[in-house]
Amino acid sequence: MRGAALTIATVFVLASCGDGTPVVDPALGPCTRLRVLDSLSGASLRGIEDISVDVAAGRAFLSAYDRWDTDDAVDKGVSPLPQGGIYVLDAGPLAAVGDQLSVSDASLAFKGENDLHPHGLDLLADGRGGGTLAVINRRYGRASVDASYEHETTLEIFSVDAGGLTHRLTIRHPLLCRANEVVLLSTDVALVSRDHAGCEGGEVLIEDAMGALGLYGGQVVRFQLPAAPGAPVTGTVVADGIGFANGLVLDPERRRLYVAATREAALLAFALSGAAHTMSLELSHRLPLPGGPDNLALLPTGAVLAAVHPDLWVTALYLHRWIDGAPSRVVSWMPEDGDPSLVWNDETGALMAAATVATPFAGRLLIGSVADEGLAVCPWPADE
Repeated sequence: MRGAALTIATVFVLASCGDGTPVVDPALGPCTRLRVLDSLSGASLRGIEDISVDVAAGRAFLSAYDRWDTDDAVDKGVSPLPQGGIYVLDAGPLAAVGDQLSVSDASLAFKGENDLHPHGLDLLADGRGGGTLAVINRRYGRASVDASYEHETTLEIFSVDAGGLTHRLTIRHPLLCRANEVVLLSTDVALVSRDHAGCEGGEVLIEDAMGALGLYGGQVVRFQLPAAPGAPVTGTVVADGIGFANGLVLDPERRRLYVAATREAALLAFALSGAAHTMSLELSHRLPLPGGPDNLALLPTGAVLAAVHPDLWVTALYLHRWIDGAPSRVVSWMPEDGDPSLVWNDETGALMAAATVATPFAGRLLIGSVADEGLAVCPWPADE
């Protein structure tokens, strides 16, 4: 995700206490769980997997859908499937919030004719409240033979203005299978992470087995976006051999791309060279982290904020609904400044299980999860 709104402080949330409840430094105040409601249906949102902030406009875009509800509906062949949404959270309501708030679904027009199950997203803001929003969409459609559900991952491109979102392009390409996150280099060039090089179940299992030997297949792909729907799309692998390539964040000042290597429990820093359309990557630094990193955010100081999974095995059990919770952790790292620093730690997932994103916004640290409900919200120091 690009564009975290506020700067980082030197005092963070302390590690969990013995009963697994997150403890917060008294100077910052307590972290709480925030119920986030769809303003139209009143439903409580689950699975706020990613967040992208527009600092100038004072709003954040939330990517959300209930994976468990969707999986159950797909297995049963239910039609229509429950849909996700791209929600807009404004700074004003967040500042005055108690334990719940409502957010509007900016993707309603798109969902009128399309399936939407959004995953990673990135906003390239223009500084005037507009810009371009790219969204990884894990679509479902009916098979032509037996009418069972088929899965397809697309990249959706929206124009952003004060009125919301206008859909511009749907990108289909073989290299979008296993896509996780997207970052926009420009309005017509995107980088996408893929957790595996193979698409089918057998290919993924083989890659996972090779991963035990330190041989990984995750990739970063550069896409040249077409000017109009239906025009050819070019996809080029610009980095590979990554252990489950996941979150991406761009640091334009340092000309770096940071990639979350989840299965390597590491943050990879790539130096960027060339113009956006011909951008190449060269690995410059590998930082071990205390867990498998997921989504990333860049702070104004240049520090990288990462939501990490302290125990990937426990997280997998939770996501398969075999256990009721999974630990969450947030860390930060200032490039070339030593080890990562602990920001927030929830040993049991009591406040937010299996956190996948942490982003400062409007004096708060917003923490979301791929499967849990709502957001965890912590006080965050004002921009210095």
